[in-house]
Amino acid sequence: MIKTNILCLGNQWDPIKPLSTKHIVLRLANGGKILWINPLPIQIPKLKGIFKDKGLQNKIINKVRVHMKIFHQENNVYILSPFYLPVYGNTFIEKINYILIRTQIWLAVKAILKNNYIVFATSTYLLLDILDIIAKNKIIFQFADMISSYRHLPEPKRIEFLIKDKKIIERSNIVLCSSKAIRNSLSKISNSNKLAYFPHGVDINLFLQNGSHFKQIPEMEKIPKPVIGYFGSLTDANDKEAIMYCARKKPDWSFVLIGGPIKGDYSALFKIKNIYFMGKINHTDIPHYGKYFDVGLMNWIPHDWIKHCYPLKTLEYLALGLPIVSTPIDEVKNNFSEFVTFATSPLEYLTAIEDCIHSDNHEKRRMRIERVMHETWDSRVDELRKWIQIL
Repeated sequence: MIKTNILCLGNQWDPIKPLSTKHIVLRLANGGKILWINPLPIQIPKLKGIFKDKGLQNKIINKVRVHMKIFHQENNVYILSPFYLPVYGNTFIEKINYILIRTQIWLAVKAILKNNYIVFATSTYLLLDILDIIAKNKIIFQFADMISSYRHLPEPKRIEFLIKDKKIIERSNIVLCSSKAIRNSLSKISNSNKLAYFPHGVDINLFLQNGSHFKQIPEMEKIPKPVIGYFGSLTDANDKEAIMYCARKKPDWSFVLIGGPIKGDYSALFKIKNIYFMGKINHTDIPHYGKYFDVGLMNWIPHDWIKHCYPLKTLEYLALGLPIVSTPIDEVKNNFSEFVTFATSPLEYLTAIEDCIHSDNHEKRRMRIERVMHETWDSRVDELRKWIQIL
């Protein structure tokens, strides 16, 4: 299998938390050079109430930390966090930033990738600003989410993003849609045959380990059963009320939340004794923690953005053999309804979790694992290579 050099635009590089982009790009490169451009803000941050909003504080601190380290290398991955002036609404400064960012990317591309590379972009409109720099190269754009359906997005900005979405589809060679809901929405703004359904995969070798290979986690050993677990981002998009309600109604249940930094107000949850926060852990350790779970949670507040998504943790929970309780999501309903119970209120979450705990058995766990055995990132990327070859 040949090595492929890749210019990657989109998600923030995180050495211990691989999002779908990282899963795809590392496999597609196959040891080739990757120039990873960390994202820039797509809208002006709201600073009102910053001294009270811990989530906003953590988000800004994290962004500052990333951009203080402008360039570094990890094995075959070269990470660039472009320097820019954090001033918004000033036309002159925006022009300076435009030149600054383009120059940094152009220099990095010439120094690291030369001319032989493909472009893989996701969740960013930076692509539109550098089209002349990458004009001769194949462009793959992944809609892992619908940017135009983000929470708290003003209507004028949403319309602006939809126009940019259309331009991206026109200029890309392949447009990957992580859910059918995303593909359907994009088909309304661009009737293009470039739109390809490309669902998430799972690192099956990581999650499906022989029982003897799973590590004991001392802090998990001390937590009483049953364990209702969640791993992923902890933000205000999570349905915190549902967790608090269930934890208070069932003090003999344990709720384990893995993820960080926390980007929201979780102060009320910290006060409840049977809710445990594990913090951010390495992705390779997730299965070892997950083996202590009895139920996997996907508790988000219903929103247009959530309705369009395809949570990667669906496959990861199932690879661990876990029953899942989730907010209603079309992609999950259409593919895994026999393995997932859906809830829309705190009481429904409580009832669904209780049913999962009491009805689970070895045969059901085996069936869940069997369902995702072939839903792997390796098979997804093999298919993508075939599409690229015929361009």
